[in-house]
Amino acid sequence: MIEPQPLEIRLERRGDVTFVELFGEFDMAEKQRFESALAPVASGVDSPGLVVDLRGLTFMDSTGLRCLLELGEKSREVGFELKVINGTGPVRRVLSLTGIDSILPMCDASEVPDRGRRRESGVVAA
Repeated sequence: MIEPQPLEIRLERRGDVTFVELFGEFDMAEKQRFESALAPVASGVDSPGLVVDLRGLTFMDSTGLRCLLELGEKSREVGFELKVINGTGPVRRVLSLTGIDSILPMCDASEVPDRGRRRESGVVAA
């Protein structure tokens, strides 16, 4: 039997943009950790830009999808710019099948500015 991979959340601030990289499995058990880690950014106080990178995820269930949709709603309410780097394999497929990839502001990593400069970085939750 394959052991589930816990969600790892890495936050890195580069200029006015906070980058969030997700690794492992994003399911119901990880909802609270995700919301807690992103609370300062989702309030719009921490930075005016947020990029969520899904390429490190191996699995995402409906809870993960809902968290992303709520983050999109929050970005419109508060006024920070959100970009989501699409996942691969099954994560990309579930985003496509549900149509969420047409609702959220999806992009490729090459479209994200300021990828070369590093300022603050750290693993928030592993």
